Amino acid sequence: MLKDMNRKAGVRTGLLMFFIFTYLLNIQPVMAQPKKEKASPVKEGARPVLISDQFSFTEGPSTDKKGNVYFTDQPNNKIWKYGTDGKLSVFLDNAG
Repeated sequence: MLKDMNRKAGVRTGLLMFFIFTYLLNIQPVMAQPKKEKASPVKEGARPVLISDQFSFTEGPSTDKKGNVYFTDQPNNKIWKYGTDGKLSVFLDNAG
């Protein structure tokens, strides 16, 4: 008799857990916060512009506090600067 009571209690507990779990799964999407779109660093409507095609292989873009962009042209052993004034110049020659 005790085994039957334990088994019925186990079945009831299992069913209760199943219904609770099912209930939580069904309301989770309602409780979830809508995803916020990440702000883009690119101004809306902006178009890419080719500033030069003289490079062999560029990488490692980085900016300073003023917004100037620095990048390497590895095969040519140079670090370039694209300034906020729109001018392109060699920042470091024989960069190693």
